Amino acid sequence: MRSIGLTAALLLLLSACTRVPDRPLKVGTHPWAGSEPLYLARQLDLYPPQSIHLVEFTNTHQLARAFRNGVIDAAAVPLIEALRFESMGQSPRVVLMLDSSRGANCLIARAEVASLAALKNKRVAHAGGTTTKYLLARLAERGGLVTEDLHEVILPEEAQELALQEKQEEKGWVDAVLTSAPHCAKLLANGATHQLFASAQLPDEFIDVLVVRQEALDSHPPRQVELLLRGWFAALNHSAAHPRNAAERMAPRLGLDAERFQQALGDIHLADAHEQRLHLMGPSPRLRATIERVGETMLRDQLLTEPPDAVALIHAEPLARVLP
Repeated sequence: MRSIGLTAALLLLLSACTRVPDRPLKVGTHPWAGSEPLYLARQLDLYPPQSIHLVEFTNTHQLARAFRNGVIDAAAVPLIEALRFESMGQSPRVVLMLDSSRGANCLIARAEVASLAALKNKRVAHAGGTTTKYLLARLAERGGLVTEDLHEVILPEEAQELALQEKQEEKGWVDAVLTSAPHCAKLLANGATHQLFASAQLPDEFIDVLVVRQEALDSHPPRQVELLLRGWFAALNHSAAHPRNAAERMAPRLGLDAERFQQALGDIHLADAHEQRLHLMGPSPRLRATIERVGETMLRDQLLTEPPDAVALIHAEPLARVLP
């Protein structure tokens, strides 16, 4: 009996020594200046590959599909997309506010399209996605139109500039393009276009967040999400102390030089620790009211079938453990 007990003890010790390592937390992103501090954190060796694995997708559509299919555990997405995840039963939890738009989303039109009302029966190009649908609805509303008044043309960003310059409809002519920075500045560069709208005109509606699936929160050790958040704040601190160096590190992934990347950052506001507390923590976090307000608009425009659960969506526990 004694030998059996000793064997059992040795087996327990062996299993402890050969514990299966934690799976890395897979975090999806798309090309966007507001999520680049995550990659800066990786460059600064703050994300060990065995703990955090950043996964790059071409656009928000691919990113959203990967999250819905369980390919990734977390995603840096517009709040509007996070509400769609929740409506589909994906159980996203907002653990961090990344940024808010100060004009990063824009509508660029031909010179002859003088106002939002003038978009009636005009061809508006965009790359697709829930955020674009939401923005189209808000633009139509501000122009006294309905979305059915706009003729949508789905075009990837690389084809939009040519379509805006084209003179013949059969060759892909469009009257306006709905896009985001830094593409906005590129479309304005030819001088034959102007900006009809920027998201700064809709404050607090265009926010990007980091969501983690509830299943991942349950199955991954808490330190992984905490590591992800600590890396974000460390990258912001590095950017504040060494702005040029940070821009030079982050710009190439977006195909920009450091100067143009800094210009793109001027159209968004990266959320610091103080704003995290305001928006995600406390008895009445500001993000809760934002979720409810944006959810109402999405319901009206049939982008949601029921109101979002603003309380369940916010998961501030990892943030509370990270912030002093």
